[in-house]
Amino acid sequence: MEEVASSPEEGLTREERRRAETQGHISLFLCGILFGLTGVGTTSAVFLTCCAQELGASTFQFSVIPALWGLSCFPIFFVALWVSRVRRVKALCAGALAGTAATGLAFCGVLFLPFPAGAMKVWALLAVALAGHFISNIYYAGWFAWMPHFVRQGRMGQFQSIRLLVVMAATMLSHTFGGFFLERFPGTAGFVGLFATGTLAGLLGLLPIAWIPEPVHVPPASRGVRDAFRAVAGCRDLMRFFTFVFIWNFMMMFAGVFPTVFMRKTLLIPYGDLGVYTALAPAGTLCAALVWGRLTDRYGGKPIVRIAVIGMIGIPFLWALNAPGRVTALPFAQFSAGVFQSAFWVSWLPLLYSVSPPGLQGMAATVSFTAWGVPGVVSPFLGGQVVERLSGVHFRLLGVDMGSIHLLFLIQCLGFLLCLLALRLIPASEQSREGPGPGRPKGGMAGAG
Repeated sequence: MEEVASSPEEGLTREERRRAETQGHISLFLCGILFGLTGVGTTSAVFLTCCAQELGASTFQFSVIPALWGLSCFPIFFVALWVSRVRRVKALCAGALAGTAATGLAFCGVLFLPFPAGAMKVWALLAVALAGHFISNIYYAGWFAWMPHFVRQGRMGQFQSIRLLVVMAATMLSHTFGGFFLERFPGTAGFVGLFATGTLAGLLGLLPIAWIPEPVHVPPASRGVRDAFRAVAGCRDLMRFFTFVFIWNFMMMFAGVFPTVFMRKTLLIPYGDLGVYTALAPAGTLCAALVWGRLTDRYGGKPIVRIAVIGMIGIPFLWALNAPGRVTALPFAQFSAGVFQSAFWVSWLPLLYSVSPPGLQGMAATVSFTAWGVPGVVSPFLGGQVVERLSGVHFRLLGVDMGSIHLLFLIQCLGFLLCLLALRLIPASEQSREGPGPGRPKGGMAGAG
């Protein structure tokens, strides 16, 4: 006898929910290729950064790249209210995903603009990226409202961990392919090929979405912007959680895209090796995410988030130990970053649910975009100022000649200690409660919404 889903009004069986989850994972894999090759929907944007470098980007423009996603998040609260009133959420998600994929073609168009490489061409590239980030946020705002209608009960941690595995597998494949592709086809032709491939993958990602059941429309809980904002802002535990997320993302974004710049300009790593090194972080995630998901479902989100923070304190230090001709610590830094960041990506949402009042989970998940986005705008610029204004600084630590980028990494270590203190203010989490709005965190890599 087939088991009936826990939401009787939808009438979905457990098998139908399992099939919908699988279709969502397939779509995410294709979207992960889109994100990995174009940099849209992520803050690391490896190949977008490389393209900007080829066009002669300045230090300030490198600082802008990770800030673009944060800028796109400012209107997200109003977007979330609008999405809560949209009846055809499935159509909204499909349209927004198609728009996100089309960003890759827009990148190609920028590269063929008649004016020469330089500041103007880089700014045009960044303007397209900003539009792509905003469209992808509309997609995920709709996905927040859609996902709980088909995810099986009691599987939030495991569902998030599987999605993290999927997107990291796609990212690892994309970065490895992209690095070797750029070595084979250098210059404009190579980047056009990468961005076009990302567009194709994103459009193919629309096909599995077509088979996922349409969500049941739920009337919005609040009547307007003021009521919704007051409901979220009035919850003290939620505001503590947002404070922690603010500090976490501030430190995650502090180095911006300078790890990629560091590998290319300071360590002189060729594109082929760059693709392999950047693929090590997703490899670490692939090894650890399922374990974190099971532990989160068993013990709740806060203990796993604490492990993530403690682990991340040491990652920037490992980065700082690298110098030209001495990159032994680099693969360990990348792989460990994937392990400990995956602990955070899997457990932050169950922790949010555990401190959210019933009925506010969906809105809280979307409002958290602001806590992610604001530091995402400010922090990379401050990190860029450290690199630019302290460019003459040189010192020696543990036998390594260090400069301003090394100092950037060391400051990041200290910042994660503040995260550990902020986490103490959040009440101990219970086992994750399902609710509307599972989403995707943003930080140093793409998440798994």
